[in-house]
Amino acid sequence: MIGSPSAQFAYSDTGFNLLELVIENCTGTEFAALMDREVLTPLGMTRASFDWTGAEMPVGHDLRGRPVAPYIYPGRASGGLHATAGDIARFAAAGMAGAEQDVLPPDAVAEMHRPVVNVGGLFGVAADGYGRAVVWHGGQGYGWMSHLHMVPKTGDGIVILSNSQRAWPLFAVILREWSSSLGVAPVGMVRVLWAGTAARITIAALGAAAAGFLWIAFRGRPRARRIRIGAGGVTTTLLLWPIWASMQEYLFVFSVLPGLWPWLGVASGLAGLCLAAVALIPERRR
Repeated sequence: MIGSPSAQFAYSDTGFNLLELVIENCTGTEFAALMDREVLTPLGMTRASFDWTGAEMPVGHDLRGRPVAPYIYPGRASGGLHATAGDIARFAAAGMAGAEQDVLPPDAVAEMHRPVVNVGGLFGVAADGYGRAVVWHGGQGYGWMSHLHMVPKTGDGIVILSNSQRAWPLFAVILREWSSSLGVAPVGMVRVLWAGTAARITIAALGAAAAGFLWIAFRGRPRARRIRIGAGGVTTTLLLWPIWASMQEYLFVFSVLPGLWPWLGVASGLAGLCLAAVALIPERRR
């Protein structure tokens, strides 16, 4: 147990999968069939289902742009809905203020949208609460991404689906333009674009540092032993983190900086090599 109910936010796919099992145990009905009967069919989501048998799907693409064959999650409640953008738009419309639908009464919908606890960590970059006047949810699976953003009070909403895991910056640009068209402040996910700006600045700074380190190394100025040791420690970090990152299956930076993180690694490695020269090239005799 992380904390008492409503005390703090912790996103958990496993929690929704456990809820799926609880629902099946309490109702005696298979989850996909129950959701179809109670939610999807009443909302007119005719091409949506938690049963993927025979479903047609586009080819997904991973963070390196490689194709991903369709596959099925063992747990469905946490991200196992197969649906079109139109289906999800119908779901969004059902949650708008004054919407006529038979799944949940208006007070229950309002309760779902009511802020409960502040959001921290990486999720806090995209939103400061889980359930607000602006309601959103997104998902990233192996090869696909999705996002739903809606303003229940005004009836505005947007659905974005992608068959690539490299789509976060694209989602952020679309959401920025969408919020601008509504005349409201940019949605939280637009902050993803800040990471791209920060990465470009860092790449430029590392390039400038590399040039500076080379200049220091080949001028042959006397360097104290402690400077050599410090340079060696920083060199190790600059050289090893890109190697370590490239060996990982997934890091958050891969999603946010799909085209920039390799350049960030190259710039870091170059700066590390040039700093190594500061520590290793002998001083010139005068």
